[in-house]
Amino acid sequence: MNRPPRALSLYPRAYRAAHGEEIAAHYAESTADASRPERWREEADLAAHALRLRFRLTSDHSGGRALATAAPYAAVGAAVYAALAGAQLVLATTRPPVLHGGLPLVPQVAADVALTAAGVSTLAGRWRAARCLILLGTLLLIMQWVGYGILLEGDSRPLSLGLALALVFGCPPDTPPVGRGQRRRTAAFAVFALLPLLALLLMGQLLLLESTFMFTSISTSVPVVLALSVLLAVEGMRSATPRAHATGVALSALPWLTFCVQWLYGELDTLVFCAGLLGAGALTMWARQLRRADRELDGGPLPR
Repeated sequence: MNRPPRALSLYPRAYRAAHGEEIAAHYAESTADASRPERWREEADLAAHALRLRFRLTSDHSGGRALATAAPYAAVGAAVYAALAGAQLVLATTRPPVLHGGLPLVPQVAADVALTAAGVSTLAGRWRAARCLILLGTLLLIMQWVGYGILLEGDSRPLSLGLALALVFGCPPDTPPVGRGQRRRTAAFAVFALLPLLALLLMGQLLLLESTFMFTSISTSVPVVLALSVLLAVEGMRSATPRAHATGVALSALPWLTFCVQWLYGELDTLVFCAGLLGAGALTMWARQLRRADRELDGGPLPR
């Protein structure tokens, strides 16, 4: 006889009392003839669901809805950065994938390709593939950092990518960002984030600036955060849950704000500026909501 799953103890007490027997029965049925890896995978799924309920990160809670908003922007943001980093790396090499000085960069090039593909998959509505690709890209970069000790972009990129990965996998599994409207907004973000940074990269190459220019310039994160603040202001009011929407957009900016916190370059003023941009987007959204509410109170059209 199969014993109850260990993950059952992770569920909140009230939920466990109401649904514990059902969960245990489903687990016993699904793992009756399963191999050990399959049982571990089932346990992991139950543990993930239990922790989402315990920390109120499901699609029924505001925290889960905020993560669902943040996830596609975080995935595409990581892809934009990876595409630019890969392009800069290729431009700086004499014979890819070896940088000046003979540093082997095969894992990093492969990681940037995987992360870029994750962004493309997000825009195509292939959310499961996007999650796998961003995880693969992260693991390849870890191989680069651990195997060769190379951190071309400084310590901020591991933190930035870790935050993006947490947001992507924090998205509730029953609310994948594959809707047409959400994909259009994410595509608009990708365009407005990529074009200024691509222009910055090409300008740096034309002016023969040092290879770390793009990663240490204060302009790296400002265009991206500006695009997010505009999306927050324009789309936030249309959302059924504007507070969760605003929180999610702000969370998706966190991976980019890590590039501002580089003590050696003293870019904390840029961090404050980017925070101000997000605050301005949030205030604009709330002001538009108040104006809409006032019009409705004055006899304007009421929502259906």
